[in-house]
Amino acid sequence: MKEELKFAFAGDIMLGRRVIVNDRLFEDVKEIFTEADIAFANLESPFCDDGNFIDDKKYVFSAKKKYCSLLKSAGFDVVSLANNHIIDCIEKGVTSTTEILDKIGILFTGLERKPLIIEKKGIKIGFLAYCKKIRHFKKVKNSPNVIDENILEDIVSAKKDVDILIVSLHWGREYKTEPDAGQEKLAKKLVDAGADIVVGHHAHKVQKTERYGNGIIAYNLGNFVFDQMFNKDVRKGAILKVTADEKGVNDFSVISSYIDDGFKVVLD
Repeated sequence: MKEELKFAFAGDIMLGRRVIVNDRLFEDVKEIFTEADIAFANLESPFCDDGNFIDDKKYVFSAKKKYCSLLKSAGFDVVSLANNHIIDCIEKGVTSTTEILDKIGILFTGLERKPLIIEKKGIKIGFLAYCKKIRHFKKVKNSPNVIDENILEDIVSAKKDVDILIVSLHWGREYKTEPDAGQEKLAKKLVDAGADIVVGHHAHKVQKTERYGNGIIAYNLGNFVFDQMFNKDVRKGAILKVTADEKGVNDFSVISSYIDDGFKVVLD
């Protein structure tokens, strides 16, 4: 039996627009992620300094490239780029984001349909990430993976090469506290096809986490860092902790987080 792995998953991280970014942003929750063997989150804002945004898109985000170091010091190892905002600064924004992540040593997934594979403690872990398709993706060559009819085939293929397969989904309707029937059906199909952990983003509100078959499904982890401060629900997040070995997932727990008035992430 190989040594057990510890995972920590956070929700949407957006370090632009009205977010006040400083060195204390993650200090109250840092230990959760630095103690994990692998810490993962959804990066909701591209790292792009020039502010050259895509045209005719209502909401656009970007973060200064220097803020990427905060993700590294907070303990994050892998981020998903499969979301509706990674293309906000057009192709240059996608490129500058991947370059700064490479430079600082944070891995990423969601821009190609083959899994990111890493090995820890002799266990192979695969990451895949997808999002709902939006019309603006056609304006950017290096756009994210989309949720389509090929996703199950991707899961089956990827699982052949890894012990643990993690699938991130940017999906569903915003501000809903429960997944819809279609989301539940798809998530369970992904587990049946070989996904061990399914983590969801985009709703800006925390939704349920459940054990299904041999897998764990967190339908939505909510906002981890965001500038939506208009009620308590959108300031809440969920941190998913999972233990696993080469045979699959063993246990999980969920910790509540909250964005305080200074945008600092605190335990709720």
